[in-house]
Amino acid sequence: MADTWHFYPKLMDERQLWISFNESYDDIAESDSRENLLRIEIKLKKPTREGMPTNEEYEKLCALEDIIVDAVCSTNGVFVGRVTYDGRRYYSFYFSCSRSELSSLLHPILDQSGYKARFVMEHDPQKLFYWQMLYPSDDDWQMIRDLLTLDQLNKHGDNKGIARQVFHWVYFTEQEQVDDFSDWLVQECYQFQSVTEQDEQFCVRFYHIGTMRLSDISSHTLKIARSVGELGGEYDGWESSVEKLEVKEEVNTHIDDKEAKGDEVSKEEKVDLIQRFKNWTQHP
Repeated sequence: MADTWHFYPKLMDERQLWISFNESYDDIAESDSRENLLRIEIKLKKPTREGMPTNEEYEKLCALEDIIVDAVCSTNGVFVGRVTYDGRRYYSFYFSCSRSELSSLLHPILDQSGYKARFVMEHDPQKLFYWQMLYPSDDDWQMIRDLLTLDQLNKHGDNKGIARQVFHWVYFTEQEQVDDFSDWLVQECYQFQSVTEQDEQFCVRFYHIGTMRLSDISSHTLKIARSVGELGGEYDGWESSVEKLEVKEEVNTHIDDKEAKGDEVSKEEKVDLIQRFKNWTQHP
């Protein structure tokens, strides 16, 4: 059965990281006899301003990753994570073969890859790198859930820039918890919708108006989840309608705004705007 992987953004020392980790490994990490950690660093050739690979380089990195993973796993290694930031990508594995055997496999692959690359090996029997560097915190798990929901909306053609009602569900076991949370909703300017009692639980439903941009939706879900957790409740997530807007309409609105300010929009700029809005619509 294929491993389950997730990815999420994380700020560390004022740097934006994107972390992919092998969730399935947490089932065997404690008992896994592979006590050595391998970390491979690849320097990107033309990273974006955010330090991430371009679409073109992403495909090349994926091909190289497949070669590296096949090689390491052929020695009974296990691929546990990938971290990208500051124009570099790092691959992490646990392995049990000799270091010399693994080195002899990796050197020719990396030497012929066309990338500046290096790797280090270290003893990590407690899997501290996996648990402390790769594994998500409670906030990170919420971001992962947000990304999964946004991905489903995107697959249905949602335009993430359109503001709409976003509904949230929260569960409590005590009326006092509901009352305290209701006060918090008022303070945070959320729109209360209903409280229903079912299966000896209170379900609080409320909403806010916002877009489906990750920074927007997660600014709400993180503080909601934290508040609910402090009160001893359970945040059950959110949902949104799929909102679509023709690219032409969005471009025309943008052009009208510019012309209203006295700015001229050339034909070339209009073509560029159309392409940009298409990209914004297609990528969460």
